[in-house]
Amino acid sequence: MDGVSQGGEGSHSVGVEMQGQGTSNAPADLYLMTKNPEESPNTPDVLEIEFSNGVPVKVTNVKESTLKDSPLDIFSYLNEIGGKHGVGRIDIVENRFIGMKSRGIYETPGGTILLQAHLDIETFTMDKEVRRIKQGLGIKFAELVYNGFWYSPECDFVRHCIDKSQENVEGKVQLSVFKGQVYIMGRESPKSLYNEELVSCVWPLLAQCGLFHMFTNQPVARSARPSFSYDLYINILNRPCLTKTSEKCQAQFLEGRPDLSPAYGTPVAS
Repeated sequence: MDGVSQGGEGSHSVGVEMQGQGTSNAPADLYLMTKNPEESPNTPDVLEIEFSNGVPVKVTNVKESTLKDSPLDIFSYLNEIGGKHGVGRIDIVENRFIGMKSRGIYETPGGTILLQAHLDIETFTMDKEVRRIKQGLGIKFAELVYNGFWYSPECDFVRHCIDKSQENVEGKVQLSVFKGQVYIMGRESPKSLYNEELVSCVWPLLAQCGLFHMFTNQPVARSARPSFSYDLYINILNRPCLTKTSEKCQAQFLEGRPDLSPAYGTPVAS
């Protein structure tokens, strides 16, 4: 027999026959919160989820104008919407704290929607290196909670680090919930680190050459971001330097590279 847990509103164990070295399909009546995606509505629900300091503070159903802004109402409503569309069914074999493997079947429709939205706004607003470290802390945090160490000093430390990483995670994510899936449609944030003009590579050619040189010919700059010239970094990001090559920008980019000719860019008066 294989122990199968149904999570969400609660958990319980049911007996499911093992087939050789594998597991059989879970019985359809095991799922209490989520509809079979194949039988879910043919029209998606479009939601807008707003975050502040990484915490969801408001959910709006764009088509129905339904609004929820308390923690319990938000989670309950997302459970309802996700369950209706068959979102959040998880069938996994996991490692128990004592070492043995256990099959778990979980239903977490609201949690699945929130996770996808949070990951999206996090990517939009969080520094690359901070997010990389936070991802590792997230795995450690999940391990500590799963193993029952919520009140341990190490779990308290990890929680504080994760809280610190969320200070700028603010904004709105629009998504579609449909047929067992969550589809991200867009996002906006006053603390966005995304710059369409910057990533569109419309810099003057001289600026491109200088940036390429900075990353490829200076080992220190490749290994430590603070070693970048502050003025150079600011001028790269400033909008005027994206549309014209000022004399000041030229001087900074050419510093240490007398072999670069002004022919790479046309001087434009500041």
